[in-house]
Amino acid sequence: MKEQIISVEPNDDLASLRDKVLRAQASLVLLHAASPCPAIRRRLDLVLVRRWAISVGSSLALATSVRPIRTFAKETQIPCFPTLQTALRASRGALPSPAPEMRKPPHSRGSGKGQDSAVRVRAAAPPGVDEDLLTRYLFRSGAVKGFGSGRFRILAFSAGIGLLLLPFFLGVPSAIIRLQLPTRTVVASTLLPKSSGAGLIAQVQVSGRRLSSGEEVVPTQSASGSVLLRNKSPDTLLLPPGLQIQAPSSRMIFVTSSPAAIAPNQKLWIGVHAAQAGIQGNLPAGSLGMIAGPLGLILEVSDSSVTSGGQSERRAVVTVDDLQSLRMELEGELRSQALLQLEAEAPSGSLLVRDSLTTEGPVESQADAAPGTPVDSVGMTLSAKAMILSFNSSDLERIATQALSERIGRGEALDLSQMGMTLSGTPSGDAILDVEAKAYPALDPSGFPYQVRLQRPRDADRIIQSHIPLGITPEIEISPSWLPFLPLYPWRIHVEAQPS
Repeated sequence: MKEQIISVEPNDDLASLRDKVLRAQASLVLLHAASPCPAIRRRLDLVLVRRWAISVGSSLALATSVRPIRTFAKETQIPCFPTLQTALRASRGALPSPAPEMRKPPHSRGSGKGQDSAVRVRAAAPPGVDEDLLTRYLFRSGAVKGFGSGRFRILAFSAGIGLLLLPFFLGVPSAIIRLQLPTRTVVASTLLPKSSGAGLIAQVQVSGRRLSSGEEVVPTQSASGSVLLRNKSPDTLLLPPGLQIQAPSSRMIFVTSSPAAIAPNQKLWIGVHAAQAGIQGNLPAGSLGMIAGPLGLILEVSDSSVTSGGQSERRAVVTVDDLQSLRMELEGELRSQALLQLEAEAPSGSLLVRDSLTTEGPVESQADAAPGTPVDSVGMTLSAKAMILSFNSSDLERIATQALSERIGRGEALDLSQMGMTLSGTPSGDAILDVEAKAYPALDPSGFPYQVRLQRPRDADRIIQSHIPLGITPEIEISPSWLPFLPLYPWRIHVEAQPS
């Protein structure tokens, strides 16, 4: 058997593969697909390639290791080998001859006689390719052998199929009719005595800080120096630290920094520093001259050095306005925190009257700095026992529905799905319930499916509008959409009447 190998390249498509197969001049066309390619992506692609091979009088075989292509070959009953060498070894005796059908041998195959004439051989097409289920059934049953009784059998068979499909076409279709009903707003108010509600109590505490807005000069460091003391007594004096020495000119007091011992009629320099910080302690030499207390009788100041190092700076201080402003801010935060805490602790299904929030007793406050304190910021804490009035939501819905029902007319219904309720307090401690809802015309659409079945959508619109004189345009949706009329069975027609 003469074979011709056709390599399927990765960039080949189905059209280029067709050109290669139709140019084949061998009794066996061996397709070699080394990798997946776009030309053979479906089972149908192999069916077409086999037809092209048959049209030039060749058989078809595959040599590939690609799993999807091997699966397609098995489904289409085309010989397939894992490698090209295996296919070549088996090509002599194992491959079937081409399926006989109307084909024309290729031109210029040789100089034999009759090679240019067409060969007509009648045979059945490969299974699953040219015949469908109905055609094979009709030919095997003999229904298409000729005219007369065969035509009657075809008509009878078609009529039977139609009768079987008729319930499907009548029962499966469905339709939805949507009616957008006009609405109007209805409002009502009801007084709720506080005795019908319940009081909730919670202990609340908030804290905050703010920057100090005042400013003044504040001493930050004390001045220091030294003083020469003379012992006038006949005994040695032991001086403790903290001995006070005054400056008569400025009334500043300096104290000794360390203990000292002075022999009789002797002098000693001792370090001192100002008792009060600030620049007022910076004095010239000789400014210190008097010792406070009983030691001033036996001890005298002979001389003093310059005292320096005293410093003062401008610092922020707390003012009365700072404390008042911080308290006002924390009172608003205390109210918000109380509402959040009471809502969290309220029983399930309760609604709170936010305007009724009060405190039991005075609000306690504590600041961490008094007015005039030189600090950059001041903090404060407020604590109080908060009380609020609450009502059960189920009772409120019942009261609201009753109040709204008294405001609608005959033939109207309430849309309670969008009902809104608002509670507000009164100076007497009671509550007012304000409620709002939508009212729409009450309709009974249960009879519409019987009136519009098997009607065209335009006729169904006219029938529905004649029974609902409200200027409503129905929206009709039929499934499947290609049906020109509504279903036969009323239970397959659903009517949705909803307020707009």
